[in-house]
Amino acid sequence: MLWRLREHLGTAGLVVAIVALIAALAGGAIAANGGSGDGKATASAKAKRGKPGPKGPKGDTGPAGPAGPAGAKGDKGDAGAAGSNGTNGTNGSPGAAGPAGTSVTNTALAKGNVYCPEGGAEFKVGAGTPTRVCIGATASTETLPPGETETGIWSIAASTTESLSTTTPISFPVPLAAPGAAGSAKTFSKEQTEKEEFTAECPGTLAEPDAAPGFLCIYTAAEFVENGFAGFEARTVDGEFATYGVSGAVLWGPFLDVNGEGQEADIARTETYGSWAVTAPVTP
Repeated sequence: MLWRLREHLGTAGLVVAIVALIAALAGGAIAANGGSGDGKATASAKAKRGKPGPKGPKGDTGPAGPAGPAGAKGDKGDAGAAGSNGTNGTNGSPGAAGPAGTSVTNTALAKGNVYCPEGGAEFKVGAGTPTRVCIGATASTETLPPGETETGIWSIAASTTESLSTTTPISFPVPLAAPGAAGSAKTFSKEQTEKEEFTAECPGTLAEPDAAPGFLCIYTAAEFVENGFAGFEARTVDGEFATYGVSGAVLWGPFLDVNGEGQEADIARTETYGSWAVTAPVTP
């Protein structure tokens, strides 16, 4: 076969052809082994990389993975800003209606009235205490209003070498509009006062004297009498007993008897005192 090639190519051509064949065979062997004898591929043996293809469509979302372990507790955050005030709530339902009130009565007082000599008007709610408005300078405030009470104290102290009757005045700070009726002054001895043997007209005590409307009540705290007769009675300045005047009353007694029957003394003494209360009468 070689002699046929030599006839066509000549000796020089044949040599070139053989060399080329050997080179081709060697290059194929290197390419088949993936590189040179030391494991490194030559640049000519590497395959050329083509251009990247277009980006494919987005794939479907995969299923959620399992929950991871809880993290460590974080630091406390800063306090938030104060919130604004809330709106007021609505009112509740109204309560039940109360009972009807009592009307105020207004009664005219003619001139010459015991409470308002110049006339006026009287205002009253139901059965309550009336309030009067008077005309002129002689208003009800110049005398003790009906149903009002004033109180005070009294005392008798005397020492004498002669027989006599002791007296002491009870003056009302605010005068009454009219004097008391017969039997309107009540006196209570020390024993009665201590035992609180009082009457309905005198419901008070020694420390808190009181009197029903139209009455003067006299309470006794001490009642010492030496060479004499204990006991006393209230009267007006003109001598009417067991009552009082518009300005007060006079306490008469006890009686001191220095040279009385069966006594051998040259002096008599007394020390008596207590409290009192008077309430202005109320006219129906």
